[in-house]
Amino acid sequence: MIAITLGDPGGIGPEIVLKALNQEKGDFVLIGNIHSLKEASKNCSIPIPDVDIIHIDGEYIWGKVGADNGRIAYESLITAIDLALEGRVEGIVTAPLSKESLHLAGYNYPGQTEILAEKTDARDYGMLMVSDDFRMLLLTTHIPLSQVPQSITEELIIRKVSLLNKTLRNIFRIEKPRILLLGINPHAGEGGLMGNEEKEKILPAIEKLRKEGIAVDGPVPPDTFFMEKGFDAYVAMYHDQGMIPFKLLFFHSGVNMTIGLPFVRTSPDHGTAFDIAGRCIADHRSMLAAIKLCKRLCSS
Repeated sequence: MIAITLGDPGGIGPEIVLKALNQEKGDFVLIGNIHSLKEASKNCSIPIPDVDIIHIDGEYIWGKVGADNGRIAYESLITAIDLALEGRVEGIVTAPLSKESLHLAGYNYPGQTEILAEKTDARDYGMLMVSDDFRMLLLTTHIPLSQVPQSITEELIIRKVSLLNKTLRNIFRIEKPRILLLGINPHAGEGGLMGNEEKEKILPAIEKLRKEGIAVDGPVPPDTFFMEKGFDAYVAMYHDQGMIPFKLLFFHSGVNMTIGLPFVRTSPDHGTAFDIAGRCIADHRSMLAAIKLCKRLCSS
């Protein structure tokens, strides 16, 4: 059994969930505002599947930011987390929510990842982007670019890469994972000419990780890392360094997976798309990929 949240009821979440479940069958429980689901069903002429639905009540605004939208999305996620912690579902797939709506509702989180980590008491967790056999961990996530250099520490690299290695072994069933780290500066610092983070933080962390038996290489220049083949996962130093190439290459097949939780959690790699909500033109392929990956990992 897998729980699927509908995300922000005024966004494309209900629509892409319906479209995905029109192609992918399974044991699912949907969590969200049933009225937004019915409206999406009517707009797209897609019947609501014969699955359990947990209704989160409230008045929502279609295609706009709103406090009630944020509350419904938040309560949907909390309900899914509770089901997973109780062992009633094996994994959860989350449709997009609006961070602005979330904040208007009084929930001051950077995103769903941080809510999941707090509610499951996960100390070490990570944002792993997945598309088929390509995997990329974001070392830092939703922080301003100006805070990235001081946020990256040797200890953070060791913790995140160790978690990634454990996930690749235990969840993805890769016996001997190979991991490649990107540099933070142009040309990976060019020997210190363009920054010292590689020499002072990344390389010492790599040496310690290798002593622990983890096969890790780098740091490599961020602009050429896609040419480096034979690795099971890559580690980007900050959000846009990883997400820009990932979305360029895998936007319609990309999945956001939170690692380090006591259950599997996946989501599409895009947002609420309020501008096209209710028009039945949203592309559901990333949501479909998220559902398929969650099912595969839960059954492995």
